[in-house]
Amino acid sequence: MKDSETAHFPLCGGHPCVQGSGAVQSKVDGAAMHTDTGFVMYMLILVSGALWRSVQAVSPVPTVPAQVSALAGSCVVIPCSFPLSSAPLPPPPLSGRKERMDVRMRFRGGGHFFPLRSTAFNSEDRDQVSRDFLGRASLVGQTSNGDCSVRISRVSRDDARTFEIALKRAGELLWGKPRTFSLEVTEQPAAPVISGISAFTEGQLVTLNCSVNYSCSSNPPSLAWSWDRGAQLNSSEPGGPLTLLPEPHRPVLVSALSFAATHQVQPRIRCEAKYPGGKAVAALKDLHVTFSPKDVKVQVQTLSVREGGSALVSCTCKSDPPASEYRWSYVQHGRPPVHLHQRTHTVRLHNVTRDTRVHCSALNLIGRGESPPLLLNVQLNSPLLWLIVPAVAICFTILIFSLALYCIRNRAKKRILRRHLAAYPENLGIYQDRMPLYINCTEVTHIYTNGSYQLVYQNCTPCFVRTKQTRPMGRRGGERRRVAERGARERDGESRPTRGVQTTAVADADTAIYVEIL
Repeated sequence: MKDSETAHFPLCGGHPCVQGSGAVQSKVDGAAMHTDTGFVMYMLILVSGALWRSVQAVSPVPTVPAQVSALAGSCVVIPCSFPLSSAPLPPPPLSGRKERMDVRMRFRGGGHFFPLRSTAFNSEDRDQVSRDFLGRASLVGQTSNGDCSVRISRVSRDDARTFEIALKRAGELLWGKPRTFSLEVTEQPAAPVISGISAFTEGQLVTLNCSVNYSCSSNPPSLAWSWDRGAQLNSSEPGGPLTLLPEPHRPVLVSALSFAATHQVQPRIRCEAKYPGGKAVAALKDLHVTFSPKDVKVQVQTLSVREGGSALVSCTCKSDPPASEYRWSYVQHGRPPVHLHQRTHTVRLHNVTRDTRVHCSALNLIGRGESPPLLLNVQLNSPLLWLIVPAVAICFTILIFSLALYCIRNRAKKRILRRHLAAYPENLGIYQDRMPLYINCTEVTHIYTNGSYQLVYQNCTPCFVRTKQTRPMGRRGGERRRVAERGARERDGESRPTRGVQTTAVADADTAIYVEIL
């Protein structure tokens, strides 16, 4: 028994080494403990990396535009998509339910120094949604098809801010990497755009398109065509508008109008988009119609065209582009037409006759226009007519001058015959007037009665000519005789205070007698 016990212990100099064996065992245990700790740390790092890679793999990154425009009072859809093949899907759960992708849209709120992130939409937990967006944000895209679009209703100016969208598969703990976008809210809706050719030839069938982008698919605008100038009578009625989707959740409304162009007036088309709520905005487009020369006419520039003389004629027309070349021809005496070599819009014709007919044609890049023949109004070249016309003009001038002279003389005679009424005071038969008068007489009779010497005038003219002469020129001795006669009349007591101008005994019939009547 003792041998067997000592056989289990090693000997140290003939004795069992109990203390040395315990120290060796402690060293072995310490080394094993350090090895286990390093392995655990290594495994934790591997597991953490695997978990992080798994989170990044199962949470795809969405794709959204950097800027989205919305109309105040309407709705807007935020286009959002993600690739379905970005990472392998995890195995489906044992319950057999279809895999679901959650969408979260957040915005930055709070103050400038203490910003907070608020949730505008969360398909996983609707209780986290902010009161400002409660009931207004909803998911309209099919996540099973890679569509994560979110719709916001009743957009207001306060909604203009920066948002971020993140995705997370159902059952995962962490959200994927978010993408940010800015929402711009405007009061003025988007204007329509008129597309199509703006320059065309007369008679060409033209089709124009009017398109407008809108953000709310549930309340699309309406499009209406109208002619702002130069209505085309042969235009077709525009068909119903079509809705196109060049990009998901970004609809475009398109309306088409077809017509055949005419040259009367350069037209201008108008397309108006009317939005819900009474808002309207329109677009205008000027159209340019090119056409060949129209309304070609020959006009005579010479005022009077005489037979055998020359005439200046011009060719006028309407064209777009303007006419670049003119061709002339004329016909006389029923002969074949004579073509002129001039290519200008005015020419001068020589040796014209009464049956000369002129024709012109205008050309431009589009086509050619012809004018109807114009018969020139040629006057006869008669020398007798040139003699008669001046003679009649001279006679007429003389007649007018004679009538004017007669009227002047007749008016002068009437002025001479006009005189003031004479006054006979106290019925004494005495003629009185304020101014002295001249009387022309042809016969004078000398009468001496009772010591008085009187002159009786006969065959006197009825014309009394006024004069401003206050004292006549008397003959030699006439003044002495007048003084003597006046004294004799005063002595005889005559009541008629009349003074007369006496002349010599032998009176000349042509002598003018001056009588002063007081």
